[in-house]
Amino acid sequence: MNHISRCLVCLFFLLSGAFSVRAEHLIGGELFYDCLGGGNFKITLRLYRDCRFPPGVNLAPFDDPVSISVFKTIGGVHLFTINIPLPASDTIDPQVLNPCYSPPISSSGSVCIEQAIYVDDFLLPYYPGGLTLSYQRCCRPGSVINIPSPSNVGGTYVAEIPDIAWSVCNSSPRYNAIPPFISCFNNTTSFIADATDPDGDQLVYSICSPFDGASSTAPMPAIASSPPYSPVVFSAPLYTASAPIQSSPPMTINASTGLIDFNPQSLGMHVMAYCVSEYRSGVLLSTNRRDFQMMVVTGNCPPHDMLLFAEDSLGVDSIYSLSSCSGFNFDFNADFFTASDSAAVSVSQISWNFPDLGVSILANGQAPLNYIFPDTGTYLVVATINSNTNCPASDSVTVRIFEPVKLDIAADSAQCIINNGFNFQALGNFNRDSTFHWFFANNSTTPDSYVKNPQNISWNSTGMHIVSLVMEDAYCRDSTSDTIYVDPELDIGFISNSTTICTNTPGNFEIDEAASAYSSGASFIWDFGDGDSSFVKQTTHLFDLPGNYTVELTVNNPTGCPDTITFPFPVSIIVNPSPTAELLSDTTTATMFNPVIQFSDLSLGALLTNFDPGDGNSFNSGAITYTYGSASDYWAVLTVENSFGCKDADSLKISIEPYFSLFIPNAFSPDGDGINDFFGPVGGGINQFLFRVYDRWGHLIFESDSIDKQWDGTVNGGKTIAKQDVYSYTLDIVDFQRQQSNYKGRITLLR
Repeated sequence: MNHISRCLVCLFFLLSGAFSVRAEHLIGGELFYDCLGGGNFKITLRLYRDCRFPPGVNLAPFDDPVSISVFKTIGGVHLFTINIPLPASDTIDPQVLNPCYSPPISSSGSVCIEQAIYVDDFLLPYYPGGLTLSYQRCCRPGSVINIPSPSNVGGTYVAEIPDIAWSVCNSSPRYNAIPPFISCFNNTTSFIADATDPDGDQLVYSICSPFDGASSTAPMPAIASSPPYSPVVFSAPLYTASAPIQSSPPMTINASTGLIDFNPQSLGMHVMAYCVSEYRSGVLLSTNRRDFQMMVVTGNCPPHDMLLFAEDSLGVDSIYSLSSCSGFNFDFNADFFTASDSAAVSVSQISWNFPDLGVSILANGQAPLNYIFPDTGTYLVVATINSNTNCPASDSVTVRIFEPVKLDIAADSAQCIINNGFNFQALGNFNRDSTFHWFFANNSTTPDSYVKNPQNISWNSTGMHIVSLVMEDAYCRDSTSDTIYVDPELDIGFISNSTTICTNTPGNFEIDEAASAYSSGASFIWDFGDGDSSFVKQTTHLFDLPGNYTVELTVNNPTGCPDTITFPFPVSIIVNPSPTAELLSDTTTATMFNPVIQFSDLSLGALLTNFDPGDGNSFNSGAITYTYGSASDYWAVLTVENSFGCKDADSLKISIEPYFSLFIPNAFSPDGDGINDFFGPVGGGINQFLFRVYDRWGHLIFESDSIDKQWDGTVNGGKTIAKQDVYSYTLDIVDFQRQQSNYKGRITLLR
């Protein structure tokens, strides 16, 4: 099956330079593909040519047929060539970036742009790395100004089909509108490199380089040269692949929306390209590279106001279409741009016309128009605003309203892996032209299907599987997904943490989930061989007596793959006797006046002993008399171990309480001999402390809030040695029982 659309566009503008019977008439194109399933692909090549026929010039027509070379992407080996014939033609209106532009009439003839769309279906073989399809022609028009020797530079139109396209039936993105071939000099311009992807993949836009191809000596090769392909070389530094037109500010593209902004500053014909790349889960699948030529003209390009539908992907004064398959309610937005503003400005009113319904609405221009269409059908919508130029600012859209699709999937419930076969049914509002594409993934014996209600689809792996459905017709596309579950055969694996345990240590009995298969409603019974049992999946068990035990797990699987099986634990459990630790003390409470505790060890069956009185020290006997160094609460722990490596422990809480004591000397001699060189209170059981020393005139010469900080016999911060004299002191304390006390006295400093 093949289709062709040739579009004759009478755009009257001046192109400098003569045209050759070579491929200089080609001024753009793109190559893309659609996966049809089963290795079948629809290949589409769009070509644009300048079809001006000035007197005495005979331009070469489009190829009939067109020859597209097929290569292995890895290695670039040529496999074969596919041919697509050139059938009938029709005409369409062009896109015009400046609605006020009045193309001049050339005395040498008119200029038109012709579009040819070659389409056909082919069965393509699978190769690792995929295939590369190429169409090459030379050369470009000699009037091109941004590349050197354009008459010797050709073009290559490429579609790379990744190997994933055979397994998940991927299709490449494609552009929705013809490229803009004319822009006005020093006229701020925007257009959208608008594309769609049949699979709904993420699209990323960029300005890229066209590919070179063929040669002036062999302008029409029957077989294209092998990939990879070289980019066109631009006349740097004025022109580059990312700046193919001189622009102020520089040309930019929005990677998410494809919006291209530029203000042309170079007159003449320019070669350029923009790319749209599809990504799925962050992985690049394919790129559609649109190669075309844009003429920058001057004259007959007056500044103009613009009114654009916010959804408009084609630009000012372009009639485009929207389709709704989800309801009759639409929100229409339009942005107004004056000739002197690059950003949208507010307008008070916009006239909305629905000529098919005989409805006109004058609405607030600063809010969306919410309109509910009365029924399904096709409607023209025109938005207009009266501006201050001779060109009315308006935009139009064709809206097609369909019944909501409400796509859904009906599927069988969970099945056992043995002889599984699922039936599926597509639910929703469809017409007789709707097509269906089911995706069952690679682990299904039937990866995909194109029937409406596929039957007996089986999987060769267990677990949750995602089923996706895409419904398409001429105007609507909807997708949905569902999950089915394939139950595994009953099987249990175990985790053997330890097969030798002690009577005082519980053993862990766990199922290895990674090595087990059972349904969500399964029940479990552990038999530990000692008369005890457990009914939970993961459990522990303490054996009272030493010996060898055989452990079994019985699993009842009521659904999925129903069965009841008793699984023996892989090894027998050896239970060894444990020692008994017993720690006693003559008392558990003492004070710092006599912080001595007598411990006794009455353990049985111990080979090794470790005793920690709770302050970090360690002894190999628990029968000791121990003196604690400070008041606190301690946990004394006795740990014993027998010849089997089995351990037991016992502990006591020991409380050593503070004991209040206080002594204040009456003289000291700070002469550096190490004897009575400091003066201050000493004692214990003190929680708060404030000690002050005064000279005989009552001047404070020393102060301390810590019992460990004493007076060294100096004053003025240690700068002056205090003379021999009698000094007074005060002491304010709060003891461990929160009792406050105050002391005064004299101290003699001896030199």
